[in-house]
Amino acid sequence: AQVLDRFGERIGEAGLPWAGGRKDPRLALAVTKPNAEPLDGLDAVWTGSRPRAVTVLSPFWDVDAEARAAVVGKLSPQGAVWATFVVSVDPMTQKVRAPASLLDGLPTRIDVEAVELGSAPDASTEDRMRLLHAKCIRYESHTWTAAMVGSSNVTTAGLGLKAASHREINLWIGTPADSPVARALRVLIPEGEPIDLGLADLEPLDDEDEVALPALPTCFIDAVLHPGPPPTIELTLDAAKLPDRWEILDGDQLLADDGTWERSGGGAVLAIDISERFLVSSLDVRWHEGGEMVRAPWPVNVSDSALLPPPEELRSLPMDVLLAVLASTRPIHDALEAALRKGDQAQGRPGHDEFDALARFDSERMLLTRTRRMAAALWGLQRRFDRPLGSLEALDWRLSGIVGATQLADGLCRAVADGDMEPIEARFHLAELARTVGTIEWEVVAGRLDPALVRSRVAKTLSHITDCATGLPAGGGAVDQYVAAALGSVTP
Repeated sequence: AQVLDRFGERIGEAGLPWAGGRKDPRLALAVTKPNAEPLDGLDAVWTGSRPRAVTVLSPFWDVDAEARAAVVGKLSPQGAVWATFVVSVDPMTQKVRAPASLLDGLPTRIDVEAVELGSAPDASTEDRMRLLHAKCIRYESHTWTAAMVGSSNVTTAGLGLKAASHREINLWIGTPADSPVARALRVLIPEGEPIDLGLADLEPLDDEDEVALPALPTCFIDAVLHPGPPPTIELTLDAAKLPDRWEILDGDQLLADDGTWERSGGGAVLAIDISERFLVSSLDVRWHEGGEMVRAPWPVNVSDSALLPPPEELRSLPMDVLLAVLASTRPIHDALEAALRKGDQAQGRPGHDEFDALARFDSERMLLTRTRRMAAALWGLQRRFDRPLGSLEALDWRLSGIVGATQLADGLCRAVADGDMEPIEARFHLAELARTVGTIEWEVVAGRLDPALVRSRVAKTLSHITDCATGLPAGGGAVDQYVAAALGSVTP
């Protein structure tokens, strides 16, 4: 309430006009609340004859047509009218995020089509890879344009068309069709190519509604994973408020119950050894309530996320994947998925003709090509290192995460062990990696973090890289002299 009051004060202090001029766009808030639907806000910003066209963008769509019918119901009841539904396509799988029934159940007098979400002309590669989250409904006539933007998906819950609707807030903007604002609204929804839903590979997003679960009793205070060794989960309980009968499970495996707790002394803290299960992110709690057994999830926190090992699939990423991810400017999870998919596709291709000289020419094994890729990866690693740090966990992730400096050092050693790289080349790359880590101005990047702790973590990483380099056979000569000098310049 205090925050809302403060908002009101600031809005009042801003001196905003409550009524605009004749040529100014009309604005109206549209929220879901009893006896009010966001679509009703159109009347507050619309002038002239009813709209003749509507363009609709939404990440979520109901299978049934009730919400879409409500949207097209605002169109003119006479004459030619059009409705365009803009749907997203997964940038990785090319699957269309819409139900097969998207255009079904609408009045036959309306000319309807589905089109792919396009990209803004100035969109970066990173922007194009982002999943759709925006929602927009735009109406047009020959003389007027209006659009609603906000949080309402085009679903019955999002548009307030059913009793248990969502809490949504939207803004309606109405303006003459020949105004600069109208021109801006017309490019607000980038439209791509038409989609034939009958032929498209469809993968609608899961229902936007979350399943309602019973509330976890407040006596189950905290569950913390200590990675160990040995790994344990420490449960903090309010003994005075515990139900008479209760159980704590990991899936279907019973970890503790009221009997276990009583035998341990009935204290406020119960430690559970989970050596056989190790990584547990959520527990299930069951207890008797109203004569029946009910169940609720109990999220597990971790005492030190830096101690968690990476998933098995990501512990030994191939060098080509590591280099591609580090060189990419896209978010790590997107770049990692793209690189892994590319590798899977390459493995699935038919074998090359062994008599085809061009097919047998493998540029990936050329020294200069690999060196360029390594240089691009080190530049990418430096870009990530140069970003401000908000926590020691973020520093640990950059230094020793699945695509961190430690992982890259280990990957170079694996390449030598597998016969894919000569030791002298790997030693050179390790020296460059050490220089990349050691020349970052960590005190500036770390901001308010404890400088001693930051230096300790960086020193540990540099020691690991140095150990990797010195553990490889030395060949002598100028390269080894450079490696020794480079490692010596950054060794803590």
